[in-house]
Amino acid sequence: ANEGLPALPGMPGMSDGTGSATGFGIGGVLHGEITILQGGTPTSLLVQLGEVTKVTANQSVTVKSSDGFAATYALTADTAYPMNGASALTVGSQVRVIATKDGAKATRIAVVTANQ
Repeated sequence: ANEGLPALPGMPGMSDGTGSATGFGIGGVLHGEITILQGGTPTSLLVQLGEVTKVTANQSVTVKSSDGFAATYALTADTAYPMNGASALTVGSQVRVIATKDGAKATRIAVVTANQ
């Protein structure tokens, strides 16, 4: 399900090759919705940067951004963890989520700062 997703600057595992999380792209976005062309079809994605407030293993993750916005995303067998793997997804970790809008299924979750 992750195949065919374009590179998104600022998203680990989906970078522009510069390693930069700033500049044009999603690096500075707290949360929002973007539409991409995937296989020629417009596809709506949700993006969010924030702190994990709840994790239900292999089922869902709830993330709260610094402005108070919170959302819960479904974890599926297709969810990719490009940086530290699913085991780093713990309460208190800072993450960047990319999810399909339909069903809020997490496509990719990168743990930006692991909970120590």
